[in-house]
Amino acid sequence: MTPTRSTILRAALLGTVLALTFAGAARAQSRAPSEPEAPARSAATLRGRHSLSLGVGLLASADVAPGVASVHGVAGGISYLYWPGAAVALEVSANAHAAEARSAVSASVTSLLFGVSWYPELSSAAVVRPYVGVAAGPYVGSEADGFRASASARSVLGARLGGGVDLFPTHALRLGVRGAYHLVPDFDAPVGSLESASGPQLSLEVGWVFGRGG
Repeated sequence: MTPTRSTILRAALLGTVLALTFAGAARAQSRAPSEPEAPARSAATLRGRHSLSLGVGLLASADVAPGVASVHGVAGGISYLYWPGAAVALEVSANAHAAEARSAVSASVTSLLFGVSWYPELSSAAVVRPYVGVAAGPYVGSEADGFRASASARSVLGARLGGGVDLFPTHALRLGVRGAYHLVPDFDAPVGSLESASGPQLSLEVGWVFGRGG
């Protein structure tokens, strides 16, 4: 009985599938234990890496009234981190603490902080990293008066104490929650209606993690 064209095609297809199956099995067997799969690189390998992050304050309050608008509390900031070791991060951050506008008069408080954070030793594959940290630097109050065409600034040294949790869902992404308290002396004269930048901070942060690391 002469095979039909469809029978020949089915046989050819079956032969191709069987050939591919046996080829895959042979390739898997040829990969002896001496050639193990390279382990996936952990997203939480931090040593020698860097991060640029943006933060948004959750405790900042905004008030708008006729002739005046103000924001009090840490509204947000930007930070740079470097991990010289797996358990230690160095940080430089700039934050906005308050802003006011009254007619042609405006005032703001910002900070530039230098700090260090410690991450407790966890599994090298951990993607959730709690930490505690401390930072210090100048807190600057600035005022500008459009009526008088004048501007002034004053600064004091203060500190930030706190901690948080960082999440590294991928090798290049950092998500964080930071809770802290700013300990800052009073300015020598009020900045707008603000006499001191002391107060709590609760922020959400998102960052880009880069660098080869080790």
